[in-house]
Amino acid sequence: MNSKLKVFAVVLVVVVVVGALMYMPLSIAVQNGNREVAEAECEHEGLKLIWWLLNNSEPVEIEGAAVTYHKDMLIVDTGDGHVRIALPEEWTVGTDVVTREMLFGSGYLSQGENVTAKALRTNLFEKTAFSIYFAIGYEIIDSAGVHAYAAMPINIET
Repeated sequence: MNSKLKVFAVVLVVVVVVGALMYMPLSIAVQNGNREVAEAECEHEGLKLIWWLLNNSEPVEIEGAAVTYHKDMLIVDTGDGHVRIALPEEWTVGTDVVTREMLFGSGYLSQGENVTAKALRTNLFEKTAFSIYFAIGYEIIDSAGVHAYAAMPINIET
C-alpha cells in the first residue's frame, strides 16, 4: 500500500506541474492584452483567452486556391503566399453537418479549387516588415458558390 501512495503522490505532482506550465503562458498572454475588458466580461480564467481573441480580431476575406487541409487548418494559396486558417471542428454545408476533415473528403472542396474564406484575424505581433497573426475561419465559399458555415455557438455578422 505504501508504493501505491508514492505512485499517487508522483502522479499528482506531475499533473500539478504540467497544469501550471500550460496555464501560466496563456494567463500571461491574456494579462498583457486587454486586462480590463477580459476581467469585466469574463469571470472564468479559461475564457479570458477567448475574450481577448474576440476583442482583438477583425473580419477578413481570404481568396485563393485551396491547397490542402492539414492539422486542423485550411491552407490557401493567395498568390502572395500561403495563408493558414484554423477551422472549427464541424461545418454545415447545405443541410449536412460535416467535420472539418470531410470538407475535402466529401467532395465539397478539392485541391486547387478557388475559395473565399471568411475568417476572424487576430494580430499577435505586427511590425513594418512583417506580422504574425491568427485566423479562424467561420465561412467558406467554394468555386460553385456553395457556402459552408462553421458550427459554433457564436454568430458572426459583418
